[in-house]
Amino acid sequence: MAEQDIQIIHETVLSFFLEKRKTMPELLFTLRRSNRFNRLEAGYWFYGNENYLAVSFWSGSDWKNKTPNIIFTITADGNSYLEFVASDSQKKKFFFFEEIPAWVKELKKGTKGLSKAYRSFQNDYLRSLENFLENDKTQIDKAIESTASRYFDDSDQTFNRIGFISQDDFELRLKTVERYRIEFRGVAPVRVPNSLRTINVKNLPPIKNLVIKDIPDNVKWLIFTGLNGKGKSSILKSIAIGLCLNSDNAKKITDAQEFEITISVNNRGQVMTSKVDSNSPYSSELLFIDGLAAYGSSRQMINTKRYESREVEYSRRSGMTYSLFNNDALLLDLETQLRSIENDADIFPLGNAKERIRQIVDTLPEIIPSLLDIKLPEKTSDRKQTEYIEEDELGNELPKVTFEELASGTKSLVAMIGDMMSRLFAQQPEVSDPSDLKGIVIIDEVDIHLHPKLQKRLPELLDGIFSKVQFIVSTHSPIPLLGVPPNSKIYRVDRTLERGVFVDEVKVDLKNLLPNALLTSPVFGMDELRPSSNKLIKDVITAEHYDEQAFFDLVKKKSQEFLKKFKEL
Repeated sequence: MAEQDIQIIHETVLSFFLEKRKTMPELLFTLRRSNRFNRLEAGYWFYGNENYLAVSFWSGSDWKNKTPNIIFTITADGNSYLEFVASDSQKKKFFFFEEIPAWVKELKKGTKGLSKAYRSFQNDYLRSLENFLENDKTQIDKAIESTASRYFDDSDQTFNRIGFISQDDFELRLKTVERYRIEFRGVAPVRVPNSLRTINVKNLPPIKNLVIKDIPDNVKWLIFTGLNGKGKSSILKSIAIGLCLNSDNAKKITDAQEFEITISVNNRGQVMTSKVDSNSPYSSELLFIDGLAAYGSSRQMINTKRYESREVEYSRRSGMTYSLFNNDALLLDLETQLRSIENDADIFPLGNAKERIRQIVDTLPEIIPSLLDIKLPEKTSDRKQTEYIEEDELGNELPKVTFEELASGTKSLVAMIGDMMSRLFAQQPEVSDPSDLKGIVIIDEVDIHLHPKLQKRLPELLDGIFSKVQFIVSTHSPIPLLGVPPNSKIYRVDRTLERGVFVDEVKVDLKNLLPNALLTSPVFGMDELRPSSNKLIKDVITAEHYDEQAFFDLVKKKSQEFLKKFKEL
């Protein structure tokens, strides 16, 4: 069934539920919490993808599978299933296996949980749903009311026990969905409310006169490549200076003399321009944009000493652009920021401090593949540090670790993404969904510390989660380019004595190029990729995938063995 059909199922089911609520106001159900990957803009009101829709009527989420523990699933072909899954908790698993079969009939046991197919209403998902609400849902409600307290207690957080959806959580999600539902057109548009349009930098060494202009307003990623020492970092710093009007944390960013930066940005459809120079007065404002975060190549330090925000050392090292210009930056500590949000919940216009906390904790494991969950210390707990739960390549849960015990690549991502979300949220206090955050994020050497898998995955996930943010990055690797969206621009940076730093736009079709082609394209400009240790060109492997070459090697080996035996006959 086509994607548009599953969108119709989402709308049909939501309309069905809203009609039911007119006579059953106690009917509460799960809706999407966030517009990640533009799913709400595309009409996906419930969890799922183009193949299925999943809705729950109870609290409790499997943080390993990123789904509710009890879900009613409707597939794109109209079939319906009830599933009880608890790969994250022995308590939940015991509750399901020991209690639920006595209340819900025709359940099948699997390794991960229980399931039931509604075959008598095949392809008629509304009749299946009606039957489920009248019978099995009622029984599950009774099971939870009468027996759940034997398995869960008040020490279990909401998502760690099976219970009922809160009215406040339901209304918050419904309000979010209704906002997108009104504007739904069936296709998620490209929206970049704040984006760089032009920049002209004069006399900011090593830049003499750099001009980048006519950047379209739908460009989500600006990527700068080039050899070391050619000026990529200098360009990113110049953009940050222009966007901050040369002011950060009540101090000038640069004391360079006689420099001038003219910069213009797209601000929600309007092009706005400003000039910054060595004589510009201090300003605490950003240049016509809603938010800004900037990161240099050193981004693994957080506020582990627990500096207070009023302390001079913390203030000096935690500025909005400090990381881009210095190696000792303190990125905003995730735990401290979340506690600040929690303690100051009254100041937020939407009263959604807990929702922000949930969004940050949910988003980090989605961006970092090896990270399963984040456990913040309870206010009443003796535990002082946030714990991170990772998994191995086989999906096995590893022992909990602190931030300092994480691997360097994971630590870099946790620090940067935690800082990014905390900083953008602080700049836009009315927002609780990361997909609604706007602004520009600058990252120097976006590939640093990261395995190639993560280099490709990071742009994909950042683009999907921060759907209204423009990213301006530099890289030495072709791998991140495999993950950027089609609406990206690439500039190769070079530098000569006469011209200083300059850029050339590289127009290549990224979607059709593999790393080898990217490396020898004008994006990186390598002459050849032949290993230095290779002496015979005929031995160079040209297969597109290692498994393909391994197959050819096996065929060659078997052929040689066959010929050898044949000759011996």
